[in-house]
Formats: sequence, C-alpha cells, structure tokens
Amino acid sequence: MPAGRPMAAAPAVCWSPGPLGNSALQLAKQAQFTTVEQLLGKRAPAHGRVYRVQARLTAIAQQADRSFLLSLTSMVDPQRQLTARLPSGQCVANREDAALYDELREDINLRFGSPAAHALHWTDPATVLVTAPEVVTPAGAVLEPVLDLSVQ
Repeated sequence: MPAGRPMAAAPAVCWSPGPLGNSALQLAKQAQFTTVEQLLGKRAPAHGRVYRVQARLTAIAQQADRSFLLSLTSMVDPQRQLTARLPSGQCVANREDAALYDELREDINLRFGSPAAHALHWTDPATVLVTAPEVVTPAGAVLEPVLDLSVQ
C-alpha cells in the first residue's frame, strides 16, 4: 500500500432479522404466552409465531454482527436454555422497528450495563418477559428479533 494512503476499513457485519410482515409493535400485540419448556418441547415448531416467554436472563453478549444475544433459562429447570436475539437499529430498514430495537438496547444498557465491552453474566439472574417470534434453526428454536423485554 502506498505511503500516506489510509487502509480501507473492513465492511461492518450487521445482522438484520428477516421481514416481519407487520411492524414490531403490531406483532408484539399478537403474542401468545408460553414457557421455555413448551417452546423447547414442541414437536412442530411454529416458525414466525410470536410468543411472550417468562424466563431467567443469565447473560447478554454483543455479537460481532452488532446484535445482542440474550441467554435465557427456564423458570423451573435452569438446564432448559433458550436464546433470544436483538438487532441494532442501524441494521434494519424500517425506521419504526429501528427505534424500538434501539430503545430496547438502551434499556438493557441502563438496567444491566453495556454488553459491548464484555459479556454480562449473573449468578442471580433477573426474571424477564421476552416477546419475540420463534425462528427455527438447525440448532433448534430461538427467539428473534426481540420485540419487547420487561424485567419482572
């Protein structure tokens, strides 16, 4: 590379959820309550159905793709684990959804600290209510994108 010329920055990796069909707020209103056990035990996952799940939040980590990965466990059996994923508002096209995601991330930062510097883990996890569509992956069911998160 010639002297005095800056190196080109590598393109930023950015995870964006697939199309939601409706706005995140509209989908959150349609959520059905379920448990971690019920989600993990279903024989036929309902890809895209929106659920409201009460769980224990054991860790939050910011991924290389800018998303926050939330580690959740069952309220009754901590061995039953599920993940939920929250994108950065910068990574989505819909402005309303982007504002919602950024607000949720700011709430996480204010309540738990920023997972950007290092992953956050707790020995005494918070009880949360997470609202998100179920997405089926080769590894199993995950909740993404997070549409609402409230601490109980």
